[in-house]
Amino acid sequence: MGDKTFFADWIVPITRPPLQKGFVTIKDGIIKDLGAQSDFTGDPSKIIPLDHAVVFPALINSMFHPDFSAGRRGLIPKGNFITWLHAARNRSANQSASDYQSQALSALRNILEAGTAAVGIRTRHPEIGSHLENSGIYSAIFHTVAGFKHYCASEIWRQSKQKFRNWQNTQHTHHHLSGEFLFTAAPLLLLEIAKVEQRIALPIAVCHDEEHFFLRRNGAIYQYLLSQDDMDYRWRPPQVSPVQFLLNGGFAVNDNILSHMVHVSEEDLDALNQYPMDFHICLHPRFDRVWELGTAPATLMQKKGFNLCLGTFAEHLDLRKEMRSALAEYGFKPDEILEMATINGAVALGFEDQLGSMDPGKQARLFMVTDKSGIGDPYDLIFSNAKLQPLS
Repeated sequence: MGDKTFFADWIVPITRPPLQKGFVTIKDGIIKDLGAQSDFTGDPSKIIPLDHAVVFPALINSMFHPDFSAGRRGLIPKGNFITWLHAARNRSANQSASDYQSQALSALRNILEAGTAAVGIRTRHPEIGSHLENSGIYSAIFHTVAGFKHYCASEIWRQSKQKFRNWQNTQHTHHHLSGEFLFTAAPLLLLEIAKVEQRIALPIAVCHDEEHFFLRRNGAIYQYLLSQDDMDYRWRPPQVSPVQFLLNGGFAVNDNILSHMVHVSEEDLDALNQYPMDFHICLHPRFDRVWELGTAPATLMQKKGFNLCLGTFAEHLDLRKEMRSALAEYGFKPDEILEMATINGAVALGFEDQLGSMDPGKQARLFMVTDKSGIGDPYDLIFSNAKLQPLS
């Protein structure tokens, strides 16, 4: 396959400033070169002009939870996060394998249509990996392990390891073990995972109920575990925040994707910074707003130097909508949010050498948006409702 060079009004590489009247050259699905059109020295016959287009790299959905689909929100009783968790768990328990497969395939189609090249997935159904592999989406699949009763943990861990051995890493798909939630995985399970894993993904500090549970061992999460027949009555609350519980327990690994992080203090963030591990923070502004969880202190997280990225939940797969929500809620500039949805997500998932920016040698997973009336600010068009078109 020969070279193709695309001329566009704007090229947005992510790792360098946007290029007005720029070009990108692709060969065999790999980015070969990019720059200003005035500096192009290649074969003019290979140029493909793109009328009034902005070209940018495909998006990275850093965390998606297919198991916790609760269906159309209009059918879900309104309430807090625990209400949602109950509804999602009940729906998941009543799903057949074929129902889940159908749901997963539908989600993959939506992810592709949303211009996504890579995704992090937390699931108890690792067979989704074969669908991801066939779709060409890069994926980090986190096989979630759950069971809060300490006396059941050894058997749960044995079964989890046995199932995990059936899944092999490929160029596009990486498999990992991770706890489901801090409050649904026994400390022994979290420790065993930390012994063997280099990368985990955990929702943490999602709601006030979580902090209340670790401080006092009562409240909505306590009632949730009782309803699931999964409360360990011998467990004593550590009387610290969820973040401190993660660190004090030795449950962190080399790379940790911590999602939501709505109810964290500056002390929590400073504690994370003191540890010699990487903590990537995946924000979910739309989910947090829908379920009235609050707003994560994203600007403080950025100030502290954390790698911030964006993710969705089962009912919300369009990452550009997540980007618009982040723009409205966190006070970041558009280029910072686009970084969260591209290169930052690639770093969090371990795909930064292949995806996340327009650099020579990386995969040419590129998209464009167009406006016939002309383009002033490329970010305005990227953040708009303009239809995404794959560049090929």
